[in-house]
Amino acid sequence: MKALKYIGVLFLTLIALFLILGLIAPKKVKIERSAEINASPSQVQDIVSRFSENKNWSPWEEMDPNVKTSLEGEDGKVGSKYSWEGNSKVGKGNQTITKIENGLIENKLIFEKPMSGEAIVTFKIDATDKGSKITETFDSESAYPMNALNLIMNPEKMMGPTFEHGLNTLKNYVESKKPA
Repeated sequence: MKALKYIGVLFLTLIALFLILGLIAPKKVKIERSAEINASPSQVQDIVSRFSENKNWSPWEEMDPNVKTSLEGEDGKVGSKYSWEGNSKVGKGNQTITKIENGLIENKLIFEKPMSGEAIVTFKIDATDKGSKITETFDSESAYPMNALNLIMNPEKMMGPTFEHGLNTLKNYVESKKPA
């Protein structure tokens, strides 16, 4: 009986600690990565704005070659929606293009599995002397007390390398398509 009491106290202490961490942990998550691509901004924007091109550079599709995807609306246009359902690394969700301007693509992501959530992902494409610089930004907000996980799991360290890998794959893909 004494052991159950200690287990109960330990369990309540862990819950209290998690709730306290939620009070001090950041709610906002922002991850940003950039890459230089030897191609024009319009070439880069054309590929990044088309969900049908994801299979050629997206690190998420690489994580699950059997991911089931669907596309609604006109690919590469505001309002087009890309949905996916895959393994535990990829999960389930959708993203919709909410804005396409010269050098800017904005997507709203909705995650359903393994955890629900929302994020805004933007791709900013700037002209450089050698072609383009693309910057991918992921912005999300975690609700209390789940924001405590941002301290424990560190989204920057978890997802940052995946963004870098995706942008490097994009770079190689775009540059391989570059007109002679």
